[in-house]
Amino acid sequence: GIVTVSLKDIKDQLVDIRIINMNGQEIYSALNTGQENIVVNLENQPNGNYLIVLRIDNQIFTRKLIVQN
Repeated sequence: GIVTVSLKDIKDQLVDIRIINMNGQEIYSALNTGQENIVVNLENQPNGNYLIVLRIDNQIFTRKLIVQN
C-alpha cells in the first residue's frame, strides 16, 4: 500500500528515513530536506512486517509497519 510518514514537527531537521524488510534488506531510503510528509509506495512489496527507521541527529527511532496489499 501507500505509506505516509509525517515529519511535521521535525521538518526543519535533517531526517534519514529507511524502510527495511524482515530479511534486513533496505527497500527504501531517503533524506528529508524540509518536507512535512514523505509518501512511500509499497504496493510492489510482499505482505508482511517491515521496520521504518528514522535517524534524527544522533537519535534513531524504529517503528513496526505491516504491509497488506
